[in-house]
Amino acid sequence: MAKVKAALACPCVADLRQSSCGTSFDEALTCFMLAKDEEKGKKCVEEFVSLHACMVKNANEFQEFANELLEHQDVRGPAKATTNAGK
Repeated sequence: MAKVKAALACPCVADLRQSSCGTSFDEALTCFMLAKDEEKGKKCVEEFVSLHACMVKNANEFQEFANELLEHQDVRGPAKATTNAGK
C-alpha cells in the first residue's frame, strides 16, 4: 500500500486527482497497482470503465490532456514531463 500512496502523491497526477474524476482515478490506479501481474489486465476493468465514463462526462475538463495525448501519440523513447505551474 506504501507504493500506491507514493504513486498517488506524485505531482504528475495531481491535476487528475483534483479533477471531477479524482476518486475514480484513485480507485483505478489503486486496483491496478495492488493486482497481481497476471490479473492487471482484467481485475480492474470496472474501475477503468468508471474512470473513462467520468472523463467522457466531463470532457471539457480533459480537453488539454486529450490534446497532449494526440500531439505526442507517435513519440518514442523516454517520456518528458511538463508542469502547469503557472496555472
